[in-house]
Amino acid sequence: GIAPGGLMLYLPMLLFGLATEPERSIFLFENRSISCSMDFHPLTEQQSVDGIMELVNRHVGPEQPVSVVGHSFGSCPITWLVASEMSKRIHQIVLLDPVAILLSEPDVMVNFLYAQELDKIRMVASSELFTEYYLRRHFAWYNSELWLEDLKQHQKLLVCLSEQDQIVNAKKIRQELERHESGTKHEKPTIVYWNNVGHGDCISSPSKWRQIKNLMLQQELEILQQACR
Repeated sequence: GIAPGGLMLYLPMLLFGLATEPERSIFLFENRSISCSMDFHPLTEQQSVDGIMELVNRHVGPEQPVSVVGHSFGSCPITWLVASEMSKRIHQIVLLDPVAILLSEPDVMVNFLYAQELDKIRMVASSELFTEYYLRRHFAWYNSELWLEDLKQHQKLLVCLSEQDQIVNAKKIRQELERHESGTKHEKPTIVYWNNVGHGDCISSPSKWRQIKNLMLQQELEILQQACR
């Protein structure tokens, strides 16, 4: 997600919540353009996907199934991966406060780039020079929307939403997920709806880390059971 220091903000959640198994390979990818870093040459979508695939293939092999997890803007690179040849290896998709679902609706763009209220998101993230440069000049909004219909049948989806999200229209996304759930033969998405919390609150909440981890492990068990049939 968009944050000063990039991955540093997420390390407690990752190291003490979601990525606790010493035998599991974990890859942490950072986009400098949204990390409040000086970056006049952002990577393209294809360069990002190629780099991720190269590293994963080098360290765990080209056939190993993978789970992908993204928070906020991190749901957009996942969208690029789902649209790439790597999609067949992705068996689990975990999205926290995702902006990629219904990105063509005006909510995310208006709430993040054009909001008039001076809150912590506006002061720290959306007004930062290189974040604005990237989002307004180098980010293809039309290529970064996750269409639920594009997900493959073998992919399990876990989406966690915050009721009082200042960027994402959580209620609208939940309705879209429920619509998709009732009208598709694909795997039904698992939906978590946190009441009375805002965008990014899950990053600093150990109880939510445990909830996410438990649901991820439950989905992983289902994936293994299906593979053994």
